[in-house]
Amino acid sequence: MKVPTWLRLNHPVIRALYHRHRRDLNFIGVIVCRGHFGDHLLKERNGYMVANVARLLGAQGVVQTLEGTGNTWVDFMQSVRALERAGIRTVQIVHELGGAEGKDWPVVDYTPEADAIVSGGGADRRVTLPAMKRVVGGTDLVFSTNEGWGQRLNAAEGLTVSAHELYAGFWMMQTNGFTARDF
Repeated sequence: MKVPTWLRLNHPVIRALYHRHRRDLNFIGVIVCRGHFGDHLLKERNGYMVANVARLLGAQGVVQTLEGTGNTWVDFMQSVRALERAGIRTVQIVHELGGAEGKDWPVVDYTPEADAIVSGGGADRRVTLPAMKRVVGGTDLVFSTNEGWGQRLNAAEGLTVSAHELYAGFWMMQTNGFTARDF
């Protein structure tokens, strides 16, 4: 579930906001903050620090994207709460965690201040990746899925997985969905 630096630096939301700079908004910057603090006091403190940086920059509004699951949602929502209480309007772009069928509660944590949530889709939903005609780097693949850690697969065969199981997969859901390209 990690995200490579390239994707962070080329985030489509950041690019879209930057391209609108001086046209219909003033893009003043990006605040990157850590998630997954060990206790609630540190989560609240982090939220206040995010809000303080945004206030110092002169932000009137913030578009937030979420990287992570579970515990990180609490940190994310504490930032929402602190920003809104500081008078800075927020919009959140998140992935849902509603289970493979989409029947479970999709949001891990929530605060009433989060009143503009945009869903990037269900990260637990399963997708089937097609078989490949050409594989570079060998035919054996050791894939760690939720169902069977370390199972050996043929790299050329099709594969059914969730976005959680793809490198940076659920994070990209927040930006533009899944895309496959044949090189």
